[in-house]
Amino acid sequence: MFTPHTFALSRSLVPTTDVAEGIMRLMMNIRAWAEARPAHESAREKNHLIAEVQHIENREREQELARQRLVGFVASVKSALENLQG
Repeated sequence: MFTPHTFALSRSLVPTTDVAEGIMRLMMNIRAWAEARPAHESAREKNHLIAEVQHIENREREQELARQRLVGFVASVKSALENLQG
């Protein structure tokens, strides 16, 4: 049997229960995020480092090609000088 007091009390408990459940879900989400964050940051940093290594490797390849072209140019200049001298 509901009295006005118990009816008012039961109505006021529903929002409190909803709030408590919301806070509990929020705490669980924060905990899940906090536990997953290092793994996520680790994976993101790994991807960043892989991209950086690939960039450096590409630059090294470009420099090697430029070096080979320079060696070829120097060889052709030497050959041209030898032909002029001789």
